[in-house]
Amino acid sequence: ALDVRNWGVGASSVFEGLISSGGDSSVRDLAVQLIDRKLLGLVLQHCGTKFELTVHTPTQASLAHHMPEPTVNSLANCIVSPMPGVLLSLAVSKGDQVVTGQEVAIVEAMKMQNILRAPCDAVVSDIAKTPGETLAVDDIILEFETAEASASA
Repeated sequence: ALDVRNWGVGASSVFEGLISSGGDSSVRDLAVQLIDRKLLGLVLQHCGTKFELTVHTPTQASLAHHMPEPTVNSLANCIVSPMPGVLLSLAVSKGDQVVTGQEVAIVEAMKMQNILRAPCDAVVSDIAKTPGETLAVDDIILEFETAEASASA
């Protein structure tokens, strides 16, 4: 349990309180600095360590176990469409070695051609779209296998 005694205001908000653990009767002082406010919580710092906290109302907390866990879709090794449009051309094929900054595709959106470039040195491992296909935002166009990963395989 946390009993807040003093809440500071401003950019370096600090609150002081007493914290007690449920199992024993020990109580100790605690001082925590508010670093940032997030959409659903706070970032606090105590003794140099940052903690990201999610804050729920009692109703939200009672229903939280019904919510599915968010999935993390890593697109780090992919080229995705930055906007809705049409894939005009691909400058690479599956298995091609690409270098950072090399042109890999062109997407046409609102009559403008947008050149998509390789973010790192890699090998093209899969091509998900073909020229002429309509793209939505974040559609995967092609995937890479980084040079380090292909060297270790």
